[in-house]
Amino acid sequence: MPITKRPCANCPFRSDGGAVQLHPERLDDIVNGLLADDHKTFICHKTLDLERMTCAGAVGVMAKLGHLPLVARLGLEFGVISRDDIAASAALVIEPQDLKIQPRDMRVRPNKRSRAGKLQPTVGSDEAQQTESDPW
Repeated sequence: MPITKRPCANCPFRSDGGAVQLHPERLDDIVNGLLADDHKTFICHKTLDLERMTCAGAVGVMAKLGHLPLVARLGLEFGVISRDDIAASAALVIEPQDLKIQPRDMRVRPNKRSRAGKLQPTVGSDEAQQTESDPW
């Protein structure tokens, strides 16, 4: 999935006052969902009717948290985006401390299957996650 290069003028993650207003806890939910499953992405609202693209604002917040989602890591690997793109996006978005982020051990990750083949949540799973020190 392509990634926008910069947060749009009214990206909900922007910190400069131009952000579209969401329900007060919606940003928390989005970020907690991305932290819980790095295979998830957040679609840029400007691309919902076009070719859907990952939101650069969400990627910027996740970079500040040291937890790039898989789509961003793949984007770096294949040259879709650059470290400079991510750093520029991170400079335009809200600070993680302004969000209510669930502690790592409280996040639920659906990554195990029961004998019946249904997904079972795993609490605090660190599988397939990059290190805190280098999200790239």
